[in-house]
Amino acid sequence: MLVVENDSLTGQREDGGYTSGVRIEGFGATAAAPAVLDEFVERLAGSGLDTRCLPAQRQGGGQRSMFLLQEIHTPRMIELTGPQPGERPWAGYLALGRGWDVVGISDGTLVARRLELSLAVVGDASFARQSQELVHEVIDAAKPRGWDNQLRNRIGVELSYLERRRWGSERADLIGHAGATLGTIRSHALLGATARIGDVGCSMTTPGVLAHPIAIGGTLGAAACGSARHRPHVFAFAGADLRRVLRNELIEGEPRIGRSDVSAEPWVGDIRLGLAYGGTWWSISYTLIRRSNDLAGPPGTPSAVATFAGAVLTVDW
Repeated sequence: MLVVENDSLTGQREDGGYTSGVRIEGFGATAAAPAVLDEFVERLAGSGLDTRCLPAQRQGGGQRSMFLLQEIHTPRMIELTGPQPGERPWAGYLALGRGWDVVGISDGTLVARRLELSLAVVGDASFARQSQELVHEVIDAAKPRGWDNQLRNRIGVELSYLERRRWGSERADLIGHAGATLGTIRSHALLGATARIGDVGCSMTTPGVLAHPIAIGGTLGAAACGSARHRPHVFAFAGADLRRVLRNELIEGEPRIGRSDVSAEPWVGDIRLGLAYGGTWWSISYTLIRRSNDLAGPPGTPSAVATFAGAVLTVDW
């Protein structure tokens, strides 16, 4: 799976805030022999669920993945070389992680649970400077000149949990989601929902929150969705979520040069609109995201409301 998020995907060419994100994720076979840690996590995540809803119908098992994630955050004035204490700091984030998905039925409702554990770095070690300079050179955009002011190098660990519940049919459904991230770089709680309409098929997906669609199979998948077939799908979706931010070092971290006079807003909301289309072994989606102000600064600090978009390509092989 490849996820690309960027403010340029909205048709604008304005930097500032969450400028870019790239996620590459590979999924292992559901029925592959798990490691001891895999078995423990899947048993814990599947507690109270009948976990026979993934295509391989392996009782007690789940779907496992490895992912690499890079994010780039910049102030608006990317051509300034000096510190900008009242603006968002230059920040790069790079994480390598392991994911576990377990799907089942609880009280007649389809439930998907995901755990992620990642090791992350902030600062020069994230290669954000190199990534942004390369992309801007390719697309002939303004050269970012302030990376010498970026956050200091830091290593962190993050643990994330997300639970989604699905109500509806193969033609329209509502997916509610709730979760939390605890880590040394970012910590927050999350609550929201996504509505889909069209030929949604027998799958669970929450674009903009968790990108990859989970195909549901087996007899319990048929009971929850009305069918266990994996056919092409096309649908529109709209969603929103609210985060209670406890920690965000990408905003509140210490710059290498100068100081920072900003802090993270405690409440941040997203609104998402998009389209998805896919076949039996592939899927592509486009999501337009509007994010509320996530940064508080001195009086006169510009609003940090952001608009960006994400494109997701998922291929099964």
